[in-house]
Parts: sequence; C-alpha cells; structure tokens
Amino acid sequence: MNLFGKKRHTVPSKSRQKELYMEHVEKIYTMCRRYCDCDERAKDYTQECFLEVFINLKKFDPNKGELAGWIYVVSRNHVLKLIKKEKRLGLYHADDLSYIPDDVVEEEDVKIEPERLIAEIQDLPDGYR
Repeated sequence: MNLFGKKRHTVPSKSRQKELYMEHVEKIYTMCRRYCDCDERAKDYTQECFLEVFINLKKFDPNKGELAGWIYVVSRNHVLKLIKKEKRLGLYHADDLSYIPDDVVEEEDVKIEPERLIAEIQDLPDGYR
C-alpha cells in the first residue's frame, strides 16, 4: 500500500498520521532535546516538526531514500529554522531568566502615562509590536 493511500499526492489518513507519529516521535523528541535544554520547548519543537512533516509529506520520494531518514532531516531542518528565528527575534524562554534584572517592579506598582506607553511601544523592534 502506498504511504498516501490510493493517490500519490493526497494527505495520509489520520490513522496513518498517528502511526507515523508513534513510530518516530521518540527519535524526533530526542533530537529536539539535543538542541534545547527545556523539556517543554523540546515537546513544542517535536509537535511543530510533525506538523511540518505532515504538511510536506507529499514531497517525500521513496526512490531517494527511507521515510525515517526523510522525517529526521525535515525535522532537524525545521528545528534549526525555529531556533534561528527565535534568536533573530530575541525571544526568551522560561528556562532562561538571566535577562530579568534583580530590581523588577511588581505589576501592580507600575503606573505609566498613556503617551509614554505609546512611545515605548513604538521603540520596540518589529517582532515585538
């Protein structure tokens, strides 16, 4: 039976997607953990990798190699792309709190004039507005 069912360019059924996920999730998660030290982020990356795999599954050519290798390469490339994007946007994660200064003011103590708030927002980099 063809990976995609009857037609070459159709999306695999939900049961086939689940089968592929269960077959490869441990390896993909392990690879994601090598790129980040946060379990939750690795789980997020793993989920996003499988979305990328399922979206691009129609591009897999069995004449060029094994499905497991293709899934791994697509996933690795996707994780590296996500990490690069996060670094470019300067996003911080819950496991990296070193950027928070020691004298952080509690939320209820902050009173900012609307004009100043608008000016501060406009000073933010593009990815944060």
